[in-house]
Amino acid sequence: MKIKGCNISSQKHKERKEIYGASAASMEYSIRLRLSYADETAYDIEHRYPLMKFANRKSHGFAIASEFEDLPFGAVGTMRRSGCLVFTAYNMLYVLGKRDYSVAEIREAVVKGGYRMWKFENRKPVFGWPTITLCKAKKAFSSEAQLQECTSLEEAYQIIGRPLGIGGSMYFLDQLIADTVGKEPYKSTRVWTVGQLLDNLKKGYPVPVRVGNATYRDDPSLKGGHYVVLIGFENGNAVLVDSDEPTGIFKCPWERFFSAMIQDQGLISAWDTAGIEKAKK
Repeated sequence: MKIKGCNISSQKHKERKEIYGASAASMEYSIRLRLSYADETAYDIEHRYPLMKFANRKSHGFAIASEFEDLPFGAVGTMRRSGCLVFTAYNMLYVLGKRDYSVAEIREAVVKGGYRMWKFENRKPVFGWPTITLCKAKKAFSSEAQLQECTSLEEAYQIIGRPLGIGGSMYFLDQLIADTVGKEPYKSTRVWTVGQLLDNLKKGYPVPVRVGNATYRDDPSLKGGHYVVLIGFENGNAVLVDSDEPTGIFKCPWERFFSAMIQDQGLISAWDTAGIEKAKK
């Protein structure tokens, strides 16, 4: 799997963030509007969605996190704990009938492309290095004299802290879709409104989304976010392919699901997968 890397020029990154910000604001507005007209929305979402066939199968081919307990994920952590971006990419392709790539191949693309994000515990900058070396750490914090004197990573960790996994960069899904379909990433790889989201589902296109864990699982103690694949709505529930579920399927009340999408205002994301099913490997 060949996917363009996460690191781009400062100008391109600025443009990327601006497009993402606009799509996030558009989706948030659309969701809040839908939530304010709950009765109409509840009626709107009831439909025969083609992908619901995956929700009722006794067996499935989804990627499930518990099956990858000890598989490393880049410089720090394991797939079981932090690999939901990889699992979501795999499950998205699986639902679309694209069985060309394994979880291991997608994981490698994420790691080598710099999309596996992490940081040092005592420092703010976020990195995507596939491996950690003393030389890289010194270069990243070149102004810290004490760090420059360290002769091992263990010594360096006493100053900058141990590496902590953050997860996967959402931009991987944009680039995966763009490179597969042959279109520009970000503007044309995002779903901008609930109306577009429903239209895609009705046409048989899954919609990968990011949700806030606390709202999604209805548990205020949970932190962070999670990537899942929306395949339809049924009996008042959003039906999702979720790598944390043993069956691969999670049903979430639709209002809670939409609220979970906008829980973390700076991270609102949904992706447009139209065209992937026709693309060649």
